[in-house]
Parts: sequence; structure tokens; C-alpha cells
Amino acid sequence: DPAVWMGDGQPPETNLLVVVDYPEQRPGEVGRWMGWAHSFTGDSDKRVRLVLLSRHRRSFGQALFEATELEASDVESVGRKGLGDQAALAIRSADRFTSLGLRADASAAAETGFETTLSVLGAVLFGGATDDEVTERIRRREAEFWASHLVPRGSARHPLKDELAKEIRQGARLAVAAMSLGGISSVGDACDRLTLFGFSFEAAEHLATGFAGLYGDGWAPLQPDPIADLLIAELPPDLVVAACLDARPESRSEVWTILTRAIRSVPSNSGWPSALNNALAGHLEAMAAEVVTAAQTSTDRMLTLRSVTALADLVLALPWPDAAALQAFEHALEADGDAIRAPIQHLAAAIDQVEVRLARAQAVENRAYEPDLALALNNLAARLSETGDRAGAVAPAQEAVTLRRAQAVENRAYEPNLAAALNTLAPMLSETGDRAGAV
Repeated sequence: DPAVWMGDGQPPETNLLVVVDYPEQRPGEVGRWMGWAHSFTGDSDKRVRLVLLSRHRRSFGQALFEATELEASDVESVGRKGLGDQAALAIRSADRFTSLGLRADASAAAETGFETTLSVLGAVLFGGATDDEVTERIRRREAEFWASHLVPRGSARHPLKDELAKEIRQGARLAVAAMSLGGISSVGDACDRLTLFGFSFEAAEHLATGFAGLYGDGWAPLQPDPIADLLIAELPPDLVVAACLDARPESRSEVWTILTRAIRSVPSNSGWPSALNNALAGHLEAMAAEVVTAAQTSTDRMLTLRSVTALADLVLALPWPDAAALQAFEHALEADGDAIRAPIQHLAAAIDQVEVRLARAQAVENRAYEPDLALALNNLAARLSETGDRAGAVAPAQEAVTLRRAQAVENRAYEPNLAAALNTLAPMLSETGDRAGAV
């Protein structure tokens, strides 16, 4: 929990080394930690070093810079986790695969620069010159694997209906994707999920039973599973939303996290995230009501916080076309009571970050929207301060003041807005230890 060592936004009392595994699951929160560490650079003799062990370096970096005020120069790549000497890895894995009776060739994998260990191992087994090509070959081989292991074989006494075998064979890829979405804890849950995706009950039962035996007990999804991420991004968005909303409350954070990762795994020109966004639009107010109810009634505060934080990361990952739906979502989150303030404010802060992103895009195209950007920045600063991230609140508050000052120079009618922005910034500077700057 970063609140334990971030305290009230003051510089640390000792040097800190913070190692974050799977940072791509919560880029917004990681960005706030980094912003906090960056905020006192030069003002303290203590150092904070964050080591991020990301499996999706490019997509995580993009998400991090979108969610924060950080620049690419603030993040230093220190290597690829697990790859090391790629040629040596290829040769060792080829020897191991050969000893298991598999056909393997290390030559191509040893000479090509791949992004992940999965690509190296896949190239050794299946060939391929690029990460995308290797991934597609793995997917084709997995489809063959599912067809041979998930399609049941009948017997003389219990012959398998041709229609059933065909349904299972043709739907194996869809079934694996649907079950990889998470939120499943039993064969019964998996059957419910598969019938939601259009499978007959008999086919769902065969597939769910085979999937459980194929990937082990517990139904815990691999973290992360890049092949599953790509398969999930092929699912019909309306059914994905239905499956997410149908998940058990205790599994909801797992579902939101996997869905966020799937959104970030697809190419930038894919229309799937936007289609998913549209499918979610009609459910936002119901989701907000559920969040408020859970925060009010749940006895497990950490479970609620994990679920809300995962939903906040999903909000940040989605490509919102405009702020209208977000504003309705945010309005539906309004509720009283200290017990629910913390988890809901984290989600509201994510909404405010997206509103800043949208307002900034409009202001870049037309300066007439700069007042809207200043207002969005001011709202974000106030929200971050309410969540306890006072250091993270300073940057948007300062940018709002800069915009308001420029507007006031051009038109004195904006001077009250400048005064309000300064009034927001001053206490934030004071709370983070910059009392001279607050004056």
C-alpha cells in the first residue's frame, strides 16, 4: 500500500527501493507513486528508486504517460526481465525441448531480437521472425491443441453426436477466451459463462470440464497471459460486458484487471476497445450504484478497494469519445459517509484524469477549449488531494494556474478563475512542504 510510505506527501526519511511487480495492472497508481518521488527531486538528500517489472513494456509505458505528467525521460529502461542472453536461452530451450521428444530449432530465435521470453520459446518451437508472427503461430498451435483435447471422443456404447462434436470443435477458441476472462471458480460457473456466450448446456459442460483438467484446478487465470489477452479481444463486446457484470463480487477485480490488460494488448488501430466502450455505456450508472452499495455494506474494505481500483484502471484504459457518459458515471458515484469516501474517490480520480485527457485533446485543436481544460485540471487536483495524493495534485493545479493566468492576461473577465486556481494551488504546496511557494 503506497499510503504507508508516501505518508502525507512529505519527502521520505530514508532512502527507499520499491519493486513493483506487474505494474501494467495499475499504471495510474504507479504513476502517482512516481510523481510523488519526482516531486521532491532536488529538495531532499534521500532517494527513491522504483523498479518496475513490466511484461508489456511498450503498452505499459504508453498507459503510464497518459495517466501522469511524467515524460519518457523520467523512466529509464534497465533491461528485459527474464530474457538475458537471448541466444543462450534459445539454445538451452531447444536442447530441453529436443530431450522431451519435440522438434526444436534455435537458429532463428538466437539471431532475432524479440521482446519477450514467450516469443523466444515460441520461435524455437514454431519458427517466426517477429513477435507478432510467433504469437500468431502459437495461437494456431493452441487451436489445434484445444481441438484435440477439448473435443470429447465417443465410444461404441456412448457415441458422440456429430452436432455436439462440431459445436465443441468450432467453438473451442471462443470457449477458451470466454473462460480466460476470469471470475470463474468452478465448472458450474464456467458452464454459466459458456451458455451466456451461446453454447448449448451439453457442449458447455464438456468444454468446462476439459478446460479445468487442461489448465489445472482453481480456475486462477495466468498473470499475465498474452495469448489469452488477444483471444479475449476477439470476443463480442456486449457479451464481455455481460460476463463482467455477472461475475461474483469477490472476483470482480480479477475480471476488470484482465479486461484492462486485453484492451492494452490490441493494436492502436483496433476498433475493439471503442466497441467495448459503447457496450459499457449503458451500464455505467448501474455499475456506480453497485460500487456505492459495496462500499456501504461490505465488511471487507480491502476487497472493495481492490475492485474499485481495478475498475478505475479500466476507466483509464478505455478510449472515451467524450465526457458526457463519464460525467453521468461520476454523478452516480456521489454519496455521503467517510466509510465509502476512500474507495469511491479513487475511481472518481480516474474519471477526472480521463476528462483532463479529453479536454486537452480539444484544447490542442482549438484554444477556445482551454478554459475547459483548466477547469478539468483544477477538478483533478482537488480530487487527488482528497484521495491523499497531495504531491500528485500539485502538477495539475500548477498547470491550471498557468492556463488561467494566460487567460486573465488576454481577458480580465478570467481573473476570478485565476484567483480560484491560485486558491486551490496554495494549500497543496503548503501541505507538501513548499510553504514558501504557497505564499
